[in-house]
Amino acid sequence: MIKNKYSTDFANAALDEQGVAQHSGWAVAYCSHPVTREYLCATMEFLCAGVRLPAFSYGDKPVLPGKNMALVRSLDGAHWEAVADLRGQTAYRISDGVMIRIDFLTELPPSMTLLAPLKSTDLWDGDRWMDASLVTPHLPLAANLPLLLK
Repeated sequence: MIKNKYSTDFANAALDEQGVAQHSGWAVAYCSHPVTREYLCATMEFLCAGVRLPAFSYGDKPVLPGKNMALVRSLDGAHWEAVADLRGQTAYRISDGVMIRIDFLTELPPSMTLLAPLKSTDLWDGDRWMDASLVTPHLPLAANLPLLLK
């Protein structure tokens, strides 16, 4: 069999289990942000034999996340994962109703809610804001609920 001395194809690098190129060629690198671990882009990288992908780049193609989700590399760097993306939304601290603009990735902490209080004096009962003027001070919030529903 005669082997053609020319090729119009790109040489592809083959990566082993540790991500080291077994022979020189091109490989797709899926890049993440070094601090947030959020997916940034895919690039083509030329790897010489014995070389790894660039820092914060991975060879496994991520599955794109759904709506209101962000794509990040897992903490251990082993795989891509989807996390809640609430950036740009407004949350409220349940302890005092203070408004906070969300600028981080992940689930909303239990100390916050996306539900806005109607008044600055409203109190959080665990599920919703309650009008503080209708709450009997010596009763727990849950005990005040029947009074508020009248």
